[in-house]
Amino acid sequence: MDTFTPLIDHVKAHQGAYIGGGILALVIIVVTRRFAIPILFKLFEVAAYLYVMHVVVATFIRLVSWFKGETSIRAYSETGEVLAPGWSTPYIEFWDTSQYDPRWVVYLELVLAVVIIGLVWRFRPLFIAPKKQKGPPPPSDKRKDPDRFMSGSPLSKTAFDQSVANQKKRKGRR
Repeated sequence: MDTFTPLIDHVKAHQGAYIGGGILALVIIVVTRRFAIPILFKLFEVAAYLYVMHVVVATFIRLVSWFKGETSIRAYSETGEVLAPGWSTPYIEFWDTSQYDPRWVVYLELVLAVVIIGLVWRFRPLFIAPKKQKGPPPPSDKRKDPDRFMSGSPLSKTAFDQSVANQKKRKGRR
């Protein structure tokens, strides 16, 4: 919890600005909800993918560091001291680049983030639903009539009932 102490102190010091900004953001989201809600969901989705990528990279770096130390020939020296390189990446304070031990991991994560955003953009594009029409619905085409008896049949339900009645009349005449 000590990690978040500066953030909590900052929010307490500027509490009015955060409340006002939150209310303004909520009003903007409600007014533009047709566009804002899909965009927010897409941002949450990308953030979840980026979080998973960061945890996987950080765990992989720790695993490689441990493996390098355990399999190093120097690990079996006279002192018996394991000489692990001590590579690590931060799990929480990912913005602090000084905590990344192999410095190139920062750039690897940035490249992977761009790749993830590109893949999400390509395979899960943002979809904003069309605006709903106000007023009565447009007249439906007979082919799209929900009262159709069977798919592919040119007869509607009422026309089918009439044809059945006509057939019964014909049978009575014979």
